Amino acid sequence: VLFYSFLCEMFNYGQSLGKRLMNIRVVKADGSVPSISSYLLRWLLFPIDGPITGGLGLLVALLTKNSQRMGDLAAGTMVIKEKNYRKIHVSLDEFDYLTQNYQPTYPQAADLLLEQINVITRTLQSGKKDRIRYITQLTKKVQELLSVTPRENNQEKFLQTVLRDYQYYALEEI
Repeated sequence: VLFYSFLCEMFNYGQSLGKRLMNIRVVKADGSVPSISSYLLRWLLFPIDGPITGGLGLLVALLTKNSQRMGDLAAGTMVIKEKNYRKIHVSLDEFDYLTQNYQPTYPQAADLLLEQINVITRTLQSGKKDRIRYITQLTKKVQELLSVTPRENNQEKFLQTVLRDYQYYALEEI
């Protein structure tokens, strides 16, 4: 009984029976499956979150951005709704195409900020009727920012190449 939550979460991909019924699970902050040490740290800090401190963990959960208790903060984990799991789950396998002899086209892409990459990604994924106009405007800004001339004739392909190059350099740091 003492090890119930630790063992259930460890062997059931972040879910105890209660979490499964509530359609929630424990994941790392990046959406990946937590390590055994993460589950253990969450479990060890549970008494501090509630029983020992009289509910300090509830106060911490109310004050943190992602409603994380102290055990989650220490372990780098969070409890999420199951339906959101697929949305935030990040697998490096998705980027295999970048590791097999990939040659970046625009090395300057490594200097972009994550916010700028997010703007490019959202623009490319947008379904708005003005999408083409936004892509044209964004292409001009990215060209100026990186001081490059696109090698592609297609503006959308240019932005996709910039994204791939950024991902390549970001993964290189890992």
